[in-house]
Amino acid sequence: FFNEGIEIFVECEKKLHPAIECMKTNGQNTRSLRGLHFMMPETPIIDAKGYTKFWVPNGYTCTKEGKMIRGAMWAIGLYRREKDLITVTLTGSHYHYVCVHEYIHACGYNHICDKDKAQEEKNFSCAKR
Repeated sequence: FFNEGIEIFVECEKKLHPAIECMKTNGQNTRSLRGLHFMMPETPIIDAKGYTKFWVPNGYTCTKEGKMIRGAMWAIGLYRREKDLITVTLTGSHYHYVCVHEYIHACGYNHICDKDKAQEEKNFSCAKR
């Protein structure tokens, strides 16, 4: 996990600033990175495919098909608004950069895939790999 921790934070360093510029170009709200904290999960596991994930007792996300999923689940990233804390993992095959996706949540964008899949796509377009 130590090497992954270094690699994910290097990825965040490389991808966050271009994503912020992308969001500004798209007319989206951004926020300062100051005061926003990034960390690796406290109790990560590596699954059979070799991906790091962690258990979230009450989360939500969207499937690629646009279905909202809520409840207990395995996650690869999480933004905790009450702590201004972003938990990230390095998941190379995921369709978004995890740190950018969670930063977009920190800017106030929540998943709305079950209501407006096109807007959902626009909201998270700057996180695409």
